Formats: sequence, C-alpha cells, structure tokens
Amino acid sequence: MGKISNIDVIPVTIPYKEAFITAYGQRVYKDHVIVRIQTSDGLVGFGESAPVPWIHGETQLTISAIIKKYFAPIIIGKDPYDLEKIVHELDKILANVPIAKAAIDIALHDILGKILGVPVYILLGGCYRKKIPLVYVLRMEDPDRMVEKAKNAVKMGFTTLKMKVGEGFQADIERIKSVREAIDSNVKLRIDANQGWSLKDAIKIIKTIEKHGYEIELIEQPIPNWDLEGMSKITSISTIPIAADESVYSPRDALIMVKRHACDIINIKVMKAGGLLNSKKIVYVSEAAGIPNLVGSMITFGIGTIASAHLSAFIKDLRYASEHIGPLYLKDDILEKPVEIERGSLKIPDKPGLGIGVSEEKIERYRNRDFKEILWEEK
Repeated sequence: MGKISNIDVIPVTIPYKEAFITAYGQRVYKDHVIVRIQTSDGLVGFGESAPVPWIHGETQLTISAIIKKYFAPIIIGKDPYDLEKIVHELDKILANVPIAKAAIDIALHDILGKILGVPVYILLGGCYRKKIPLVYVLRMEDPDRMVEKAKNAVKMGFTTLKMKVGEGFQADIERIKSVREAIDSNVKLRIDANQGWSLKDAIKIIKTIEKHGYEIELIEQPIPNWDLEGMSKITSISTIPIAADESVYSPRDALIMVKRHACDIINIKVMKAGGLLNSKKIVYVSEAAGIPNLVGSMITFGIGTIASAHLSAFIKDLRYASEHIGPLYLKDDILEKPVEIERGSLKIPDKPGLGIGVSEEKIERYRNRDFKEILWEEK
C-alpha cells in the first residue's frame, strides 16, 4: 500500500469574466491554491483551496505557507486510508483554517477513489443523482442589468436564480421586484444578502416581500453570522425559508443552529467546512434535525466545483438547486475538459476519484510566479 510521498502547493490566479459584485464589494480575479498529493506507488490526487479573505480570513499566501510549513510534514508518510485521522491531526496543529484543510481533504478523497476504482460520491456513501440542478447567481448591480442577466440565464436553461443583495432596503426591494416581475413564475428566485442587512432592515424587507407576494424560494444569510439570536427571530417570523451560510462552518456550528432554531436550511460549502469529510458530517447533523441542505459555491475552479458536485450527488434531501457554477464566471479553468454544464444542470463524472483531468499546462500558465518567488525564495 503506497504512502503519501510528496505534496506540491501551487498558487494559481484566474480573472473573472467580469467583476463579481456582492454586499462585500467588487472582485476581479480569484487567487486560489492547488494542491497535488502523490503516493509512493505513483497515484496523484488534486485538491483546491478557494479563499475568500474578507469572509474567512485566509489568503493565497497564508494557505500556501500553512500547507507547506505545518501540514505537509504531518501528512507525508501517512496512509491515505487514514483520512479521518489525518484531518484530526490537522485540526490539532492549527485551528480556524478550513480553506487550507479543504485542499488536503479533497486531494485525499481523489486518491482514495483512484485506489478503490470508484468515484468520490461512492466514498461518501452513494449516489442519489447523476445530474445536479444548478442555480445561476446574479451579481449585485443595477436592476436593469440584473433583469437582463436573469433572462439570459433562463434562456440557458436555468430554472433557479439567486440574486446578490445587501445594499439596503430601497435598493434591494427595487432589485427583487424588477427581477421577480421580469421572469416566469415557474423560475425559482432566491436572495443572498451575504450578511449585508441589519436585523431591522431584514425584517422590513421580508415583510415587504411577503406583502407583495414576490414568490421568493429562500433568503440566505440575511444578517451577520454572529447574530444567532437575530437569525432565530427572523426564522421564527418569516414565511420564506431562511438559509444559514456564513453562520455554519463546522458540524458543531450546524448543531448550534439546529438547537437555536436559527435557520430552515443549511448551506454547505465544502471549502468553509474544511473538506468533504466535515461536509458529510454537516449533512448528517442536518438530516437528524430534519433540516434540508443546499450545496453552495465560493466560485471555485474545476477541482473544487467537481468535489462539491460529488457531495450534491450523495445528499438524500437535496430539494434545492446547487451552486456548482464557478467555471461559468471565470475566464478559464485548469481542467483538461470543461465542467459539463448543460441546460442548467451539471453532469457528475463517473471515473475513479474526482473523475477529472487537470491540465498541467494551464496550472503553469496561471501559476502566480511572483508570489512563488516571494514565498520560497532561498535566503
């Protein structure tokens, strides 16, 4: 049985097709970290870290340094089968860096799938669906532009749209009204405030939506993640389901939200959960509590997108469309073949591991070389 023999840490930067705007601000490129793990018998697994520093505090620089200095010495020499033990050891050495851990976790799942000759969704527990319905995300901009993009997304085959809001009562209600009235009632519309509302504004906006009957599927993370009392209040008074995103990183967070009745839905993002292992545990907490999940995205490259899609394939109660749409928003990807998205759905690869081919040429093309020289320059 081969042991883990080498870990390569590769900072990669790919621009957005156009600036991505949310309540957090405007972003024009994605700084990620690709991890390549090799075993002594020649197997290779790929993982991805997709930091969102203004939310999670991790960056391309910190993730690269953490994996190289702290995680690699622990992992090298280990048996890939000891996934749970490896994750536990990473937790013991460094807390609160789930995005860095996610890349290791994903790469190990990729290797284990290749060892056993099965797709990652089989490792997670099986497959409920081979095609994953997707949600198209509308960046926050003026209502006319959002309407235009909403109509285009529907033409592309998407039957669920998600609006980024969080600017304030008047501007957000105008956006919601414009988009809802412009698209067919059969198209589901959800709202994501990215913690951008105050409790007072959130209640006011929700009551206005309910009063005018705008038919909103769900409202995601309306207020700051730390305000669990506020989330409980909103959940108790809203007829529209409330989804927790930034409030839930870990299985423990999910349990706290359940105990406090602070959401109706839990949005699982493989990155902020620290990988597929902890994501699976969040699924089990949710399932035990009777709370459905949706699987979100942090605009990942192909590796992270497909890893999350394997999670969606495994979840039994997946009544909400998933967000495996990162490659649609970026100018390029690092996969040999594009993620297969057609008519608003993603097809799950059925080859062993993640089931994808990673282009070494594209990794080199988009490698952040200046960053590499700064981080590993010999003194």
